[in-house]
Amino acid sequence: MNRIRIFFAAIILSFSAIGADINVPNGQSIGDALAGAVDGDRIILESQALYDERVRCIKSVEFVGNGARVSQFSFEAPNITLKNAKLGKNGLTPGSQVLTVGRGAHNSVIENVQIDLGFQDVVFGIYFRTSQDKPFGDDAPSNCIVRNVEIKNGRATTMLTIAGDNNVFRDLWIHDGQNIDFIRIFGRNNLIENSLFENQMYVAELGNHPDFIQTFGDNSDGSLDHIIRNNVIRHIRQGQICQLTNALLPQIGGFVFYNNIFYDIDLQASCSIPNVKWFNNLFSNCNLVNQGHVLALGSRDYTEATSYDGTIGTSYAHGAQVVNNIFWNNGNLDSDNAGWYGMEAGLNNLFANNNFVSKNGNPVRAGTVHVNDPNYGFNDTFRFSDPNGINGGFPGFRDLGGHDFHLTPTSILIDRGIFSAIVEGDHDGKARMNQFDIGPYEFSASLLNKPFNLQLLRYNQ
Repeated sequence: MNRIRIFFAAIILSFSAIGADINVPNGQSIGDALAGAVDGDRIILESQALYDERVRCIKSVEFVGNGARVSQFSFEAPNITLKNAKLGKNGLTPGSQVLTVGRGAHNSVIENVQIDLGFQDVVFGIYFRTSQDKPFGDDAPSNCIVRNVEIKNGRATTMLTIAGDNNVFRDLWIHDGQNIDFIRIFGRNNLIENSLFENQMYVAELGNHPDFIQTFGDNSDGSLDHIIRNNVIRHIRQGQICQLTNALLPQIGGFVFYNNIFYDIDLQASCSIPNVKWFNNLFSNCNLVNQGHVLALGSRDYTEATSYDGTIGTSYAHGAQVVNNIFWNNGNLDSDNAGWYGMEAGLNNLFANNNFVSKNGNPVRAGTVHVNDPNYGFNDTFRFSDPNGINGGFPGFRDLGGHDFHLTPTSILIDRGIFSAIVEGDHDGKARMNQFDIGPYEFSASLLNKPFNLQLLRYNQ
């Protein structure tokens, strides 16, 4: 039988074999409850209550929010769980972090959490701390799960900062920001999947450079072998798909993007790091502002002042792979020499094949295919020269006006891709055939469309 005692005259604890349940009524302090807690306890907040405090957690406990709002959280121990809560408040100072996942906070879980940044200047959403050791270290928070989380209303900030190894970010809805970066990523082998990123609004006086995802080596933090799959990224004004640079730090590269849908994004994907792979993505109405290629794979020069260690040199997007992607209505729609991928002269170990490119059904400028050259076709970046690509025609989307990019039975993209062991299923999780379809969706006559409006924040247990 559970036994009950009173703590701080208002906070009730009921003990069981797996730890205590500590109830924190509205008006009481979560910090006071934590002072009396031990590892394994559950801190239960009152439904829809308001706790105007920054909670610093140094114990391995679970917080059950019940829809309550807390100003800020900081995880500073392993095995912390936070679920069913709302975070954020007005009056935060620039540089503040609403939810900090600190060093050593391994195996933490953040689930069914809503974070409202309130359009306050440079207030970060979820912020994973990088390691004290460079480029990687065991103290960076790793093996964490962040799922069914909403982050909204950022201003001149990064909504989600990722560090550590083997973390999973799933079913996120990150939206509505002014000059924001949706993701800044460091660490190794992190996974971002099944999420919606939308509505970056540009405010000229803020001056921040918006990207969907970015990494860089200026701070000597490495960033290797991440997987970004099955996401929707849309409606980004004056921002890029990515800015992937390394400041000559060798431990940056190896990103994999597959089954993602990128559409209505003003600028391009800029990449000067090695071994980045783009498989079975869709790019539609991207880079209409600069009017060049969607994937700008090239190089970046560094000086003593801009490299991570004072070295002078150049980083290159060597080893890039671009396979089975759809490039529909990108770049200058009145020009036939841009709007797919551009691979700068001097890059090596490149591979591009089985891509589809078209502008309102019209083909782009074709180039000579050099099938015996590992860099075939890239001697002229303004000509499309995939050996087995499709140049021109209509892709056969189910509902282009409604942004439903599933394939119809007569689509010219069916069975025109090539198999890749990297790609696990399609955007909906459906298994792919050995002969892949081009793009994020494998054709299915019976498959229902996956809605873009994700169902989030089920606070009631």
